[in-house]
Amino acid sequence: MRAAQLFLMTIILGGCVSVHIAPPKAERSTGVKFEAPASPFTKAAADNVDGIWRNTKNGNAISYLSDCSDTSDPPLTSIEQGVLTGLNPYTYVAQKETKFEGRAARRSTVKGQVDGIPSIVDLLIFKRNNCIYILSYAGLEQHHETNKKSFDEFISRFKTP
Repeated sequence: MRAAQLFLMTIILGGCVSVHIAPPKAERSTGVKFEAPASPFTKAAADNVDGIWRNTKNGNAISYLSDCSDTSDPPLTSIEQGVLTGLNPYTYVAQKETKFEGRAARRSTVKGQVDGIPSIVDLLIFKRNNCIYILSYAGLEQHHETNKKSFDEFISRFKTP
């Protein structure tokens, strides 16, 4: 669950200065296949996610996180709540239970604030082969629609082992 909480903070607050207390090291999935988002997204560095790309023009970020070390098998809604901890207060714009790669998945779009700044997070959360996957598109509310198609394309090309 700590990985999910750090995930959102890494995406939205990536440029902020903070004290970092290292959570237990997550065991990452191997063999994931994806196509990186196209320009204007560029790869960024972050220790708390498997991959993250930022739009250099507006700060929007597309990322994914895998965690294969959580033996508690939390429900998708609990994972989602952990991710949304830094978005306060928040409301759902859309949410649905769906399937991804033949597994139960949860797709949500959530509007809220990070340090008083209106933001939107679009999530796809699912579990497969004892791993949790969180695919995310996050950014300022005013720029959300700008790169939504890029996130949908990222999802369509994302494959797990």
